[in-house]
Amino acid sequence: MEIKDIIKKFYENKKFARITRKISNGNEFISRGYIVEYSEKFIVLQETEDFQLLGFCIFPIQTLSKIRYNNNDRYYDKIMDLENEKKISD
Repeated sequence: MEIKDIIKKFYENKKFARITRKISNGNEFISRGYIVEYSEKFIVLQETEDFQLLGFCIFPIQTLSKIRYNNNDRYYDKIMDLENEKKISD
């Protein structure tokens, strides 16, 4: 499955995402949150921390190396829902 198909799936299902991005000199950066919009070249992520929605982060799709949704992410997503914090901005 291509990265754009994965992005679409996360966006449509409002899944919590742990996104790993490549940054300079081979380093990686991890962002966590919900994909609220995307285009051919960019993704908009509403970031989360400590079970609260924060601001938005926009970055190029070409920098993505991995989007994860495992048991830890499902648990985090469930807590966000139970805490009534999963009011994702559109």
